[in-house]
Amino acid sequence: MTSELELSLSAYEAACLRRALEESAGNVQEAAAKLRLSKSTMYRLISKHGIGTVRMSRAQRMRQQMMRKIALIERDLLDRLD
Repeated sequence: MTSELELSLSAYEAACLRRALEESAGNVQEAAAKLRLSKSTMYRLISKHGIGTVRMSRAQRMRQQMMRKIALIERDLLDRLD
């Protein structure tokens, strides 16, 4: 019988995988590095949780990276104003 704690840990693990994949624009190797996992472990966990990976186009990845940089700059500027 699966305990409530096991279900919660599994949901948290899946959420971490999804977020890392989103932040890395679907690049499994980059997402694995963010989570300090090997690429093979990352693929195993993706399969375990039934997470689909969608590769973004180069333009989409560049836009996402640019948006991240803008957010970092905004955060830095706000910190300097405080």
